[in-house]
Amino acid sequence: MLWKRQLAIFGLAFVLVLGGGMALAAVGSLGSSDEGAAPAEEIYEEPAEEPTPEVDSEEEGDHEEEATGDEEATQDENEAADHEEEAVQDEEATQDDEQAKEEQQDKDDEQAEEPDTTPPGFEILSPANGTHFDNKVVTFEGYVEPGSTVTRGQFSAQVDGEHWRIALVLSPGKNIVGFVATDAAGNKADDSVTLYYDPPKAEEEDEKEDGGEDEPGFVEFSANQKYGSCGENPPYDVFFGTATPGTKIWIESPYGGTSTKANGDGQWSAKVTFWEAPVGKTFEVVIESSEGDRKVFAFTHTGGEGEEEGDGGEEEGGGEEH
Repeated sequence: MLWKRQLAIFGLAFVLVLGGGMALAAVGSLGSSDEGAAPAEEIYEEPAEEPTPEVDSEEEGDHEEEATGDEEATQDENEAADHEEEAVQDEEATQDDEQAKEEQQDKDDEQAEEPDTTPPGFEILSPANGTHFDNKVVTFEGYVEPGSTVTRGQFSAQVDGEHWRIALVLSPGKNIVGFVATDAAGNKADDSVTLYYDPPKAEEEDEKEDGGEDEPGFVEFSANQKYGSCGENPPYDVFFGTATPGTKIWIESPYGGTSTKANGDGQWSAKVTFWEAPVGKTFEVVIESSEGDRKVFAFTHTGGEGEEEGDGGEEEGGGEEH
């Protein structure tokens, strides 16, 4: 069997060699036949342009990125500088605010250490001093420091900013009307005005009280209070005394008053009704004369809750109960 296999291999090799030789012979014959033919026409071809070297896109990209990075770095530096400048400005502004607050605090501390003791600005602007009226109801107006109150006894004026006003009832004859202004710190200022209420036929009644037109002699002034307190409603009191004949006497209080004259014998007396006196309140009654004399008494409206002995004031003889 071995020799058959070898023989088959040899035969196959022979066939391959034989086939190769025949192929070579065919090629040779074709080359010899083309020798008498005209040479082939040459074709000119332009040399191809050398390709332009391309810039490495990656390198350009790197340069662009580097340039962009530099710009961003510069921008970041500028922004950092701006932020630093703003921070400095904010710090300076904060320091200025703190300094202003400290200065204001120092001023407040100084004001707290030095209490307000200045009386408020206050003035009666209307009516004018010495005015005569034939109507007993008079409106008073004036200037006052804003934030203050204006009072006349128990009555409070209406205050609007720097302006105040109040309407009061005058007593016949001379009226010395005083007001008190009080600011927020408790400081007080006062002002007064003298007015005259001339009721109908007041002059004829005064002539009757004079007791004639004889030249009066000098009589020492005196004033007395009869009661000092009253439980009736409205309460009243009687005042009396002596003065040179013809001397005018004015009796004033926050709740009522009157006027009279000393007669030819140098005697005078007057009943005063305190129409709006509050129960339990003690207030002053001022008596003045045209000769410049002045006396002050106290009166209390007991309102029937119990009679109190009145203060006889500065003269003896007053203070009876009723």
